Amino acid sequence: MNTCPMMASEHVRVITDALMAIKPPVIVHEWGCGGSTVHWARALYGACVDYRWTSVEHSPRWANDVRGLVDGLPVDVRVFDYGTPDVRLLPCEAYVDSLDGPADIVIIDGRKRARCARRALGRVFDGGRVFVHDFERGYYDDILKLGYSEAIRHRAANGSELLELRQDDGPQKHHKWQSDI
Repeated sequence: MNTCPMMASEHVRVITDALMAIKPPVIVHEWGCGGSTVHWARALYGACVDYRWTSVEHSPRWANDVRGLVDGLPVDVRVFDYGTPDVRLLPCEAYVDSLDGPADIVIIDGRKRARCARRALGRVFDGGRVFVHDFERGYYDDILKLGYSEAIRHRAANGSELLELRQDDGPQKHHKWQSDI
């Protein structure tokens, strides 16, 4: 498995900057895992950032490959088994609902992206970000109507797009008391 994100380098930088800007502990939810999961988990670990990463993947083999590459890191890769190899034929509400609770960053790079973006609305901490990979696909345009505070389209030189959704009225994140000494 390639442990580099399968996305434009411009998009990798946008998400990396967002991940590193969050006050720890950083909570990440991800629909669809892969090389990007490995890349960012290692980057956060290497920067000594306290984080928790939860991914949902529909392919058991792919999920096991990712698990092997993030072994020992605070990454929980869950497999959502549709019970059939043709996931396009099934309603996917359970897949979409499988990630819940608030998060700082949500990365959507798997199945049913519009439904996942709708699910993430209201579940991203105040100031949090939702990223939708491959937004250049026209059938994702309805995501722009969901009610996020701000939507930014990052267009890469290769024509691919990353949609960054900001939510400024989400739940408040509570931090444990800590000293700056």
